[in-house]
Amino acid sequence: MFLFGLLAEQVEEMWRNGYNPSHYYQTNPRIKRLIDSLRQGLGGVSFSEIADSLTIGRGGQPDGYMVLADFDSYSSTQDKVDATYKNREQWNRMSLVNISKAGFFAADRAVEEYAQRIWALKPVL
Repeated sequence: MFLFGLLAEQVEEMWRNGYNPSHYYQTNPRIKRLIDSLRQGLGGVSFSEIADSLTIGRGGQPDGYMVLADFDSYSSTQDKVDATYKNREQWNRMSLVNISKAGFFAADRAVEEYAQRIWALKPVL
């Protein structure tokens, strides 16, 4: 099983302590390199607006999804996924188990739970 990401309690603590996405840009060379690549552009197209939204936020508000805080965890998990994919038997077994348990997952419920617990959003009626 692959688990990654910040827990709700960690997110709440980071907001209380003042989440500063620029800190990750300044202290993590891999993140810095990726953000700088976005600013320089890919295929002749600059993505500086995305880079800025990740590092300095928008309208004085930092990135609400805490992408940079979660980056190392996500990246590490993606490395595990890549390694598992190379083991075809394990990958196929995990895929079948995932399919068989899909009935227990409800996308609407999951999105609502994230909206309430992680992002502290209220429904719009």
